[in-house]
Amino acid sequence: METTNLGTSTLWLISTIIIVIAKWFIFKKAWEKWWKAIVPIYNDYILFKIAWRKKWFWWILFPPVYLFVKIAIFFDIAKKFWKSNQFALWLYFIPVIFYPILAWWKAKYDSSKKMSWTLFWKIVAGITWIVALFIWAFVWVLYHPGQNEKLDEIRLKIQTPMMKMLSDYLIDGRANNYLWLIDEHEFFHNDDDMISWEEFEPYINQLQRWDIIFTDWAKYISSIVIPWTRKHALIYLWSWEIIDATSKWVTVWELKDLDNLSRGSLLKQIIAFRPNLTDEQKEEFIQFAFDQLGKPYDFDYNKEDKDAYYCSELVADWLASVWLDISYESKSIWKMVVSPEDAVNYVKEVWIPNWEFEDIFWLAKEYKWNEELDKWEGVMIDKNNL
Repeated sequence: METTNLGTSTLWLISTIIIVIAKWFIFKKAWEKWWKAIVPIYNDYILFKIAWRKKWFWWILFPPVYLFVKIAIFFDIAKKFWKSNQFALWLYFIPVIFYPILAWWKAKYDSSKKMSWTLFWKIVAGITWIVALFIWAFVWVLYHPGQNEKLDEIRLKIQTPMMKMLSDYLIDGRANNYLWLIDEHEFFHNDDDMISWEEFEPYINQLQRWDIIFTDWAKYISSIVIPWTRKHALIYLWSWEIIDATSKWVTVWELKDLDNLSRGSLLKQIIAFRPNLTDEQKEEFIQFAFDQLGKPYDFDYNKEDKDAYYCSELVADWLASVWLDISYESKSIWKMVVSPEDAVNYVKEVWIPNWEFEDIFWLAKEYKWNEELDKWEGVMIDKNNL
């Protein structure tokens, strides 16, 4: 692997040197100083200047548009050096070969030459249609999973990193609404409506092994996308450890790291239930739980696939392993799923009245007026006791 990376880096460096040297000679042909070719970004600006499109350079601030604009610039440059439209496309896609051709072969600069806008817009229209067709195909496969194995495979390669990003990034309103990679964000501002670790810690002693926990969080991108009030489901093990399906895999980790409680909280509410299990059921529960460790997260939300799990699917299958089946389901974008909200509702509406489950706590924050401080502040409440 290291040899491959070294070879790739060396090839990239050689290609960059060739392109810079070629630009050096191209700039001289267009009566520009040679040193401008070795200045990053500025050498791109000089290309725009040579093409007589200096004002267009500021599209560099909008990368998707800039890609199309740069195609137009290459058409202009090709024309000004008496080259064809086909040459312009090769220059855009394989610069390491076609910059040297422009630099050292018989290509004279003529500033009066201009490209054919008709051809450029035909190319833009063609690319737009290709992109639109790709999006349509992706959406069709998304809504018709299982119709074609190869198309499903391609869809998942695109879908997985996109969905993983939803749980890897958060929006911190006090950081100018920047997107933050969760592992690089050293501290989270603990808003008054978030449950802190210090507020939650006194309730942990109420938990027992195999209690089921549901949470709601804020600031993750996924908190905007996931439509349900309860967004996550997990099982409490022992000694403040939990087992659940994270965005990577099914794993055991510390309760203190749940919704970043240890670094300032993103936790809005937490609900705990206790299944009334027999000794035989507890043994089966334990066996099933540990058999799933290491399985990847199910970004396809396919509850028929038992080689990967999303959080509430894992909890539902845990319960099914001890003959407690959740029959509530919700419609996601493309298929039926057992959501955390479905599981909470089923426990409350079916199992608790039948004495198969019991409430432990339902913690949330509520704003109350503090007369001493003369302000509103978030106060922890247990909704089960209201």
